[in-house]
Amino acid sequence: MKSPNLTQTLEQELCNSLDIILTESEHLETIHIMKTTSVKISGNAFEGKRTKILGPKETDAKGEYIITVDSTSTGDIIVQNIDMREWNGGFISSDGGKSILLKDSLLAGGGTIIHNTDGVLNIQSDEFIGDGINVPIDPFIFATKGSVNIVSSTFKKGSFKGDRNGCIVCCGTVTQCTIDGCEFIENKFNSGSAAVSVTTPTCIQLIIKGTPSKRTKFSGLDMKNPLNGNFIKTVSSKISISYADFVDSTFTESGNAVTINEQQASEISLIWCNFTNLRTNSVGQFSTCINSMLSSENGFQFNAEYCTFSDCRYSGLSQVSGNAITIQSQSSDRSAVRTIRFTECIFTNNRGNGYGGAFVVDVGSKCTTNFISSFFNENSGTEANDIWIRSTNSQSELNISNFNTSYSDSVQSHIITINEEQESTYNLNHFPGVIFVSNKTISVTRDGSRDKPYLKIKDSFPKLNYTSKPVNMPRTIYILDEIWDESLYDVSFANSLIFKSGLNDDSMGNIIKPTWITTAAGYNTTIFYHTGYLTLESLQFNFTNVSGSIRPYDQLIWIQPTDLTINLTIISCIFNGLGVDGNSVKYLIAAQLMKRMSRSDNANFTVQVTGCTFDHCTVNNRDNAEQ
Repeated sequence: MKSPNLTQTLEQELCNSLDIILTESEHLETIHIMKTTSVKISGNAFEGKRTKILGPKETDAKGEYIITVDSTSTGDIIVQNIDMREWNGGFISSDGGKSILLKDSLLAGGGTIIHNTDGVLNIQSDEFIGDGINVPIDPFIFATKGSVNIVSSTFKKGSFKGDRNGCIVCCGTVTQCTIDGCEFIENKFNSGSAAVSVTTPTCIQLIIKGTPSKRTKFSGLDMKNPLNGNFIKTVSSKISISYADFVDSTFTESGNAVTINEQQASEISLIWCNFTNLRTNSVGQFSTCINSMLSSENGFQFNAEYCTFSDCRYSGLSQVSGNAITIQSQSSDRSAVRTIRFTECIFTNNRGNGYGGAFVVDVGSKCTTNFISSFFNENSGTEANDIWIRSTNSQSELNISNFNTSYSDSVQSHIITINEEQESTYNLNHFPGVIFVSNKTISVTRDGSRDKPYLKIKDSFPKLNYTSKPVNMPRTIYILDEIWDESLYDVSFANSLIFKSGLNDDSMGNIIKPTWITTAAGYNTTIFYHTGYLTLESLQFNFTNVSGSIRPYDQLIWIQPTDLTINLTIISCIFNGLGVDGNSVKYLIAAQLMKRMSRSDNANFTVQVTGCTFDHCTVNNRDNAEQ
């Protein structure tokens, strides 16, 4: 049956369910659903386009919604293939309905969805777009009842301020919130707001998850737009976060990635999460990655497995909680389960003004703490560089056995524990999956540790251990000299490997890049390899002029694959030529059988380049390689 509008169609009482297809490219109407049957409203997907929908143009639309679901409605509501971009109001306000499903739609502006019913709100493959970082808006999704499930959706370019504001807000009597494979990018979170905000303890379970191939992602803006809010802010008692990335963001004042404030008995789980390149500026107040205030009175279980915390810097106020991670609770003599357990986690290159650069546990009660097969490297704090713990545990309850399957290559001291006035210091073993190199003279036998570095890279990488846990820790060779002179010629790497700066930060908080040169005669390249997955990070490559001879005389890097198991990733490196008026060389990076710089595309190998500089050179496009 054809009808000129939805309202007329919804008045029909002839069927148990309604399946309505909008055949026009644009539809102007506000819709009020009071049916006890199921209703499905679809844009015209047959033409491969969403239907543009908006309310009457004679209204300013503020406070109005395209679709209103009445409290008398008890059926399932499905809305799909909709484009709402030219309407100042919201999209769906539901006080009823057994369930609401929105899928494959694009919605612009804030105040998009109000969910005020005990039913389920399902969001699938939708895109929510704000009005830009300078225009504050209401939440994209505001739920006061029921449960919320959001899958494969994107939330971006929104600006939010105040408590109970952000991309997704669960308050009132909401019971559960699940987010799966979503992206939260390019948003501005001001004070009190968050990408995911759970403000009610009735929302017992918060699940944020992804898969190895489709992770949930949270990222912020550039350093000029620090975030005063959070990515996740919750009071849920059961929190599960897995396969999630928190990356490339700067925070200020009360902002950080994850804030947990829980006064119930709580269970917190993080599995395969990645916290990378997060910064807190000089007026920051909370630990950069995770700041949690838990209940000693009721107990807590905090468990993390296979997580990475790398390049996270806290430059804010000097205090206990100025670290990458802080777990705190008030003192209590009550018997309760209190456990903190990190298994095969990686903490590398984290800086803080807090007591522990990577990790602080500050609980006023007994707490069982274990770090199992975890790795610490290049961390820096004011008291201990890796872990600082204050509790009421005796030395027999908290000692090196709680950490002895873990490793550290941070500057000592690694771990400090405090019980009232008694302080203990522990240092961990060198990790055999990491090697340091330096040409400085030492009087002891070299073993590849920071204090006893090997002399050459070529002699080092065959000695790397690829079986010790954490097996997910990338095997790395750190260069400790500002000038590194060596050629790796005609080599292959049996396993994935990283060459990286092991130097300290400069005055701007950036890692100092060693300058890699090759002054020995007879080499046409600095690195020439055939197989393996190689990453170059925070390095600088130069040609040199030795008595009128350019070395190396052809290129800095040459890749000649002998099979398909080859990959080159370059992160934050500088490649210097000899100037447009200087001597000529063939290439900076030469790679045979390459089709693209960023993906293999049926070629023999991949070269990925991120955040790099190519200076003092001219570029020629040769052999039909795509730049």
